[in-house]
Amino acid sequence: METISNTSLFIITIVCCVNSFLLDHSIHVDLIPAKTTSYSLPPGNITEFTVKNLTQSVTYVTFQIHTQYHNISVSSTANFLQNSTVSGSQVGFVSRLKVNDIQATWFVRSNANKTINTVIVASTYTKYDPVPGGCNQVYTLAENPNLHLSYSKYWTDVTFPLASDGAARGFEPKDCDMTHLDYDLYVAYVKEYDLSEELFMSTMKTMLTVSDIMENGRKVSSFNSKNHQKPYFTIRSVAGQGAVYAVLVGQVNVSSYVSTATYSCDIQKRDECQAKDSVFDIIIVLFCGAAGLFLCFVGHRFFKTELFILGFVAFFLIFYIIMVTYSDMMDAVMLGISVVLGIVGGLLYFLLWFFVGFPVISVLFGSLVAGYVFSSVLFFTPFGNLSYWQTNFNYGMTFTCGVLIVPGILICFTKTLNILTCTFVGSYGVVVCIDYFLHSSLKYIILNSIRHSTVPGYLSVLVVTPFEVNDIILSCVWVILFVVGSVFQFSQHKGRAPFPPCPYKKMFKRPRQELSSPQLISHSALRPEDQRSEERQTLLSNEPDIHSTDYQSISPSGINRPA
Repeated sequence: METISNTSLFIITIVCCVNSFLLDHSIHVDLIPAKTTSYSLPPGNITEFTVKNLTQSVTYVTFQIHTQYHNISVSSTANFLQNSTVSGSQVGFVSRLKVNDIQATWFVRSNANKTINTVIVASTYTKYDPVPGGCNQVYTLAENPNLHLSYSKYWTDVTFPLASDGAARGFEPKDCDMTHLDYDLYVAYVKEYDLSEELFMSTMKTMLTVSDIMENGRKVSSFNSKNHQKPYFTIRSVAGQGAVYAVLVGQVNVSSYVSTATYSCDIQKRDECQAKDSVFDIIIVLFCGAAGLFLCFVGHRFFKTELFILGFVAFFLIFYIIMVTYSDMMDAVMLGISVVLGIVGGLLYFLLWFFVGFPVISVLFGSLVAGYVFSSVLFFTPFGNLSYWQTNFNYGMTFTCGVLIVPGILICFTKTLNILTCTFVGSYGVVVCIDYFLHSSLKYIILNSIRHSTVPGYLSVLVVTPFEVNDIILSCVWVILFVVGSVFQFSQHKGRAPFPPCPYKKMFKRPRQELSSPQLISHSALRPEDQRSEERQTLLSNEPDIHSTDYQSISPSGINRPA
């Protein structure tokens, strides 16, 4: 027993000596609560961060430190014990204060072999504020305020432990099953495909405290723990698009989890985070631009060409969605096959008008393309993020109703419907072409609808995109093109026939009628009196057209007597 006691005493002595040595050789940094600090973390040393002069009203303090991608470790002890240490590129810690505590201290160690840039903030809270991660039952730390991100090709999952109610110093918070708090997800975007550390740091600084998150972030979703909803959010993401996520918890008093950022790719492999423009993609967007410009300004004038373009677009979308859903072919192969089938569909749509020539049928099918774009725009707004649309039936029926709104309202006015279809679809095609090269977000209006139809689980994804200066400008361009194109085409066709004649009837039926009619006897073969009698009968049989502009020039008797 004496040997064991001596051994234990020896180990304790060694640990104390090591702690003393580490503290003596660590770097000390004092922090001011709620003030964001930029700090260069040196390699090989332990840096000690301290918040001093805490009042008795403060019951706990959160500490968070962020790098762009370098791993660091944060602990409440200098020897970095496993149950009191958290590691990562963007991590935080909750420190509950004891009755007599007047300061809080954290130890940070860099795992890199060079000096790294960091952003740091410490926030103080009272007994009335909820403790983020206070009901943690999964992760190592007893109270874990960190957000945990995982990304896939189309979305990012944000998970976190539930919060607990605050409590005074020396008291335990009430049971987590009795805690009912509101959780709000906020997001702020970094410029797309800009992977610079300076931009990352500047964006992160705006999303660290409660007030900054509310001011600079965009609230995208929320839930209450009393509904027994799992603490996670699924949000649309794109590789190379940096996003900072933050979660606020509370009702009257609000606390913040540790803000966390991701590029939805491995930022250390820069090629994975850059846009890959294929020749096929460029050809498609250039076609969208050229065809869109054509439809927007002269689509109704060249009616047959318009039918082919709209038919091509409709059948391309239909067959591409079917192949993506039920086929495992490469994306380039599916796009190529969809283009071929789209051309065939465009020709069939043109032939429908060629042989039938019924405007309502021809215009109706083309207007469904405009309805598809309209419904896609509708579900690209916050309206599309309602939880009601997370079932296939609800989403499918509502989206279909959106598609039918445009033709349903204007089907009785076929000329108006056709012109508006041309300008609406055409102006969007022009915008998509510009958007592709500016790396803006309006192209995702259609891509979002396609993914809802083809990607399993996408219905539960929050569709949120950055709406920056380029997006605002392109939205204005879309509206301007739509208005100018509509006014131009309406004025161009004022007073003209609404639609051209049916080509089949014009080319084939009229010659058949002429061939089937009896041949007229030559006037030269008739006697003079018979010829005059036939002319009189012909004139009498030709009643004047009351709609003719030459109606006033006809004599009252309807016959121009010879002089």
